[in-house]
Amino acid sequence: MTTLSFIIPTFNEEHNIGETIDRIVENTGKDWTREIIVVDNGSKDETVKIATEKRARVLRHPDVFISSLRNRGAHASTAEILVFIDGDVSVTPQWGSELNDVVSQLLENPMQIIGSVCGVAEQAGWLERNWFDPALRRKPPGYVNSAHMIVHRRLFDALGGFDEHVETGEDVDFCERARHRGARIVLNPRLAVIHRDYPKNLRAFFKREKWHARGDYSSIQKFKYSKPAIVSIFLLLAVLFCVILSVMTKKIWMLIICLGLYAAVCLASSIHRFGISGFRWIKGGVVYAVYFTARGISFVEFIWLRVRRSL
Repeated sequence: MTTLSFIIPTFNEEHNIGETIDRIVENTGKDWTREIIVVDNGSKDETVKIATEKRARVLRHPDVFISSLRNRGAHASTAEILVFIDGDVSVTPQWGSELNDVVSQLLENPMQIIGSVCGVAEQAGWLERNWFDPALRRKPPGYVNSAHMIVHRRLFDALGGFDEHVETGEDVDFCERARHRGARIVLNPRLAVIHRDYPKNLRAFFKREKWHARGDYSSIQKFKYSKPAIVSIFLLLAVLFCVILSVMTKKIWMLIICLGLYAAVCLASSIHRFGISGFRWIKGGVVYAVYFTARGISFVEFIWLRVRRSL
């Protein structure tokens, strides 16, 4: 009987961690022996207490990146099959039904990374349903998100785990290094999981995207292949140029034209994603405006930190 190691990084997840652990236990049942390892990043709430009460093994590693949390959980685990799950993600009965085939695939061929795009809850709001629902994606991502990733220990060890120097985007880097070694990236929609804590409003969405964008700026290589990062910086520079030019020439129409360009790019992106029917593309344009702005500000913060460190 194969043991599964579930590795869950957490930070202030008291509202989620109990549900995450319960769904793992419920949907793996008696068919598997399992260990659940919660790696906490210094939570100030009841996360550790709840995880301990749920009989998870808890490791505490404050003030490190999430990539390091995942690695430390993997190093402390004992199973051949590693299942990385975020603290606000629930596995489903369908996931449990598919698990046997997935484990068999990995035991037969360890050179695979398997997972799926996290789905949204039934009671999800407009932003969650229209931005994050995998059913609405025109093109699946070319990597497996580490919020739900299943990998054989042999491949994980061969890659040296996740890159602990990156704050975010460690899953993209991990999959890219695996692909260069000949591993397959497998997105299996039958491995249905639910992300319960997607942003519910534009403010939370702004904070999430500002944080996520940091991975795009961690290296020239990552930036070069990130279309959102390139578009965000183009828009940022265009606005800054027009602001400066407007101030110098005292011609406000230059700034208005620039803002119109910004709006046009956001609406075009929304139409490409949602189509032209109904009013969803207008709402989508607003979301894209927040999206590009957050990622542009993330770049400004990145440059500012680099400058401060060099002083």
